[in-house]
Amino acid sequence: MNLKKVGYYLKKGICYLPRITPGVGLVSLGVRDWKTRKKKSFPYYNFREKEDLAVIGKYIIQLGWLAFAIFKAGVTYKGAEGLINKINNSNHKTEKTTEKENRLEKTINYYDVSK
Repeated sequence: MNLKKVGYYLKKGICYLPRITPGVGLVSLGVRDWKTRKKKSFPYYNFREKEDLAVIGKYIIQLGWLAFAIFKAGVTYKGAEGLINKINNSNHKTEKTTEKENRLEKTINYYDVSK
């Protein structure tokens, strides 16, 4: 394989990463769209044009991707919080059992003094 082609596709792949990152992709799309629409009058989007519909569709996809990422982060946080609580509770129980075992080990040995 030609190294120039590999470098070209690697560069394109790295440049594409911000577009698929949640939140960053939305900002990136907004900036790219703003640069192309600088000279248009106020109703920027005409729903009858295919190009404008494509851009609006991209915005919807980016918003959905961002919402999914936020939802997934919340679910992951709640799951981790639950696991941490279970670990803390189990450590607390083991500490109580070791305290009870330590109390049981402290027995008094009586020696026969009459010998």
